[in-house]
Amino acid sequence: MKKELPSLGDRLTSNLPYKVVSVLVALVLWLSILWGRKEHVLVKNVAYDLSLPAGFLVIEDGRKLLNLKVAGPRSSLRKLAQTMGHVTFTPMTVSEGENLLVLHEKTLNLPTGVRLLSAEPEVLRFSVIKK
Repeated sequence: MKKELPSLGDRLTSNLPYKVVSVLVALVLWLSILWGRKEHVLVKNVAYDLSLPAGFLVIEDGRKLLNLKVAGPRSSLRKLAQTMGHVTFTPMTVSEGENLLVLHEKTLNLPTGVRLLSAEPEVLRFSVIKK
Protein backbone atom coordinates (compact mmCIF):
# COMPACT_ATOMS: atom_id res chain seq x y z
CA MET A 1 0.00 0.00 0.00
CA LYS A 2 1.10 3.47 -0.85
CA LYS A 3 0.89 6.23 1.69
CA GLU A 4 -0.39 9.53 0.49
CA LEU A 5 1.84 12.51 1.10
CA PRO A 6 0.21 15.42 2.92
CA SER A 7 -0.74 18.31 0.70
CA LEU A 8 1.25 21.53 0.65
CA GLY A 9 -1.44 23.38 2.60
CA ASP A 10 -1.36 20.76 5.33
CA ARG A 11 2.42 20.94 5.56
CA LEU A 12 2.40 24.73 5.89
CA THR A 13 -0.33 24.86 8.53
CA SER A 14 0.83 21.99 10.72
CA ASN A 15 2.71 23.28 13.78
CA LEU A 16 1.98 26.83 12.63
CA PRO A 17 2.55 28.48 16.06
CA TYR A 18 6.07 27.00 16.24
CA LYS A 19 6.87 28.21 12.75
CA VAL A 20 5.65 31.73 13.49
CA VAL A 21 7.66 31.90 16.73
CA SER A 22 10.83 30.65 15.03
CA VAL A 23 10.51 33.24 12.24
CA LEU A 24 9.99 36.02 14.82
CA VAL A 25 13.02 34.90 16.83
CA ALA A 26 15.16 34.83 13.66
CA LEU A 27 13.94 38.31 12.74
CA VAL A 28 14.76 39.71 16.19
CA LEU A 29 18.26 38.19 16.09
CA TRP A 30 18.89 39.54 12.61
CA LEU A 31 17.77 43.06 13.56
CA SER A 32 19.82 43.07 16.76
CA ILE A 33 22.95 42.13 14.80
CA LEU A 34 22.32 44.86 12.23
CA TRP A 35 21.68 47.53 14.84
CA GLY A 36 24.64 46.41 16.96
CA ARG A 37 27.14 47.27 14.22
CA LYS A 38 27.12 51.00 14.78
CA GLU A 39 30.40 52.67 14.00
CA HIS A 40 31.77 55.03 16.57
CA VAL A 41 33.94 58.03 15.76
CA LEU A 42 37.10 59.09 17.59
CA VAL A 43 38.86 62.43 17.12
CA LYS A 44 42.37 62.43 18.51
CA ASN A 45 45.37 64.75 18.46
CA VAL A 46 48.55 62.75 18.03
CA ALA A 47 52.16 63.89 18.24
CA TYR A 48 54.49 62.54 15.58
CA ASP A 49 58.17 62.16 14.76
CA LEU A 50 60.00 61.28 11.57
CA SER A 51 62.48 58.42 11.51
CA LEU A 52 64.85 58.93 8.59
CA PRO A 53 67.56 56.65 7.20
CA ALA A 54 71.12 57.14 8.42
CA GLY A 55 72.80 60.13 6.85
CA PHE A 56 69.72 62.39 6.67
CA LEU A 57 68.60 65.13 9.04
CA VAL A 58 65.27 66.96 9.23
CA ILE A 59 65.76 70.72 9.22
CA GLU A 60 62.13 71.84 9.00
CA ASP A 61 58.97 69.84 9.46
CA GLY A 62 56.38 72.40 10.53
CA ARG A 63 53.93 71.43 13.21
CA LYS A 64 54.34 68.23 15.21
CA LEU A 65 50.68 67.42 15.83
CA LEU A 66 48.16 65.47 13.75
CA ASN A 67 44.41 65.74 14.11
CA LEU A 68 42.98 62.31 13.25
CA LYS A 69 39.35 61.35 12.85
CA VAL A 70 38.79 57.58 12.73
CA ALA A 71 35.71 55.33 12.80
CA GLY A 72 35.21 51.73 13.78
CA PRO A 73 33.96 49.36 16.47
CA ARG A 74 34.01 50.73 20.00
CA SER A 75 36.45 48.11 21.31
CA SER A 76 39.00 48.83 18.57
CA LEU A 77 38.71 52.59 19.09
CA ARG A 78 39.19 52.19 22.84
CA LYS A 79 42.36 50.18 22.21
CA LEU A 80 43.55 52.75 19.69
CA ALA A 81 42.92 55.66 22.07
CA GLN A 82 45.02 53.99 24.78
CA THR A 83 47.96 53.07 22.57
CA MET A 84 48.13 55.91 20.03
CA GLY A 85 49.54 58.94 21.79
CA HIS A 86 52.62 59.26 19.64
CA VAL A 87 53.36 58.07 16.09
CA THR A 88 56.69 57.64 14.33
CA PHE A 89 56.69 57.73 10.54
CA THR A 90 59.43 56.10 8.48
CA PRO A 91 59.28 57.41 4.90
CA MET A 92 60.19 54.83 2.24
CA THR A 93 62.12 57.24 0.05
CA VAL A 94 63.87 60.39 1.22
CA SER A 95 65.79 62.85 -0.90
CA GLU A 96 67.57 66.05 -0.05
CA GLY A 97 65.22 69.03 -0.08
CA GLU A 98 61.48 69.12 0.50
CA ASN A 99 59.71 65.78 0.94
CA LEU A 100 56.05 64.83 1.23
CA LEU A 101 54.44 62.00 3.18
CA VAL A 102 50.77 61.30 2.43
CA LEU A 103 48.80 60.05 5.43
CA HIS A 104 46.49 57.10 4.90
CA GLU A 105 45.43 53.98 6.80
CA LYS A 106 48.56 52.00 5.92
CA THR A 107 51.00 54.66 7.11
CA LEU A 108 49.16 54.96 10.43
CA ASN A 109 48.98 51.18 11.13
CA LEU A 110 45.37 51.30 12.30
CA PRO A 111 43.83 48.23 13.97
CA THR A 112 41.55 45.89 12.04
CA GLY A 113 38.12 47.39 11.43
CA VAL A 114 39.22 50.98 12.04
CA ARG A 115 39.23 53.31 9.07
CA LEU A 116 40.59 56.80 8.65
CA LEU A 117 37.94 59.43 8.00
CA SER A 118 40.22 62.45 7.92
CA ALA A 119 43.68 63.57 8.87
CA GLU A 120 44.83 67.13 9.30
CA PRO A 121 47.23 67.80 7.70
CA GLU A 122 46.66 65.19 4.99
CA VAL A 123 50.23 65.53 3.76
CA LEU A 124 53.31 66.00 5.95
CA ARG A 125 55.87 68.37 4.43
CA PHE A 126 59.42 68.26 5.73
CA SER A 127 62.82 69.43 4.53
CA VAL A 128 65.83 67.14 4.71
CA ILE A 129 69.58 67.65 4.34
CA LYS A 130 72.41 65.13 4.22
CA LYS A 131 74.67 65.03 7.26
